Amino acid sequence: MGINFSHWDTGVSHRTFHTFRFRIADAAGIPLRDLIDTTEWRDGRLDVTRRASRAWEEFTDPIVLFLKAFDTEASFTPQQCRSIKRRLQEIASGMHESEDEWVRVMAFDLATAMSMASFMNESFTWIG
Repeated sequence: MGINFSHWDTGVSHRTFHTFRFRIADAAGIPLRDLIDTTEWRDGRLDVTRRASRAWEEFTDPIVLFLKAFDTEASFTPQQCRSIKRRLQEIASGMHESEDEWVRVMAFDLATAMSMASFMNESFTWIG
């Protein structure tokens, strides 16, 4: 089971999407690890093992909206899509081709899908 996107006929695994978002955050200079709680399964329940040390409000980068969305489900308005799309393209354009080529390709593909959703005046969503 993985994550499926509207306006993009490709699905990805949760692990791939998780890694993708961390690589995008790193390239944007956003310390994602400091912004999220770390959890693990213990005795049949999910326990928080480390609390976030920073707040999302510290960052004004348009990509933050994308980064803080849940893996399981998210929805972006056409206007949000335009903002996220531009930022994804900027980040991907600044990455070296030899490192994380799959991240660059996925960023451009997601940007294209968000552009299509925006053009159609529809929300871009994912469900996992």
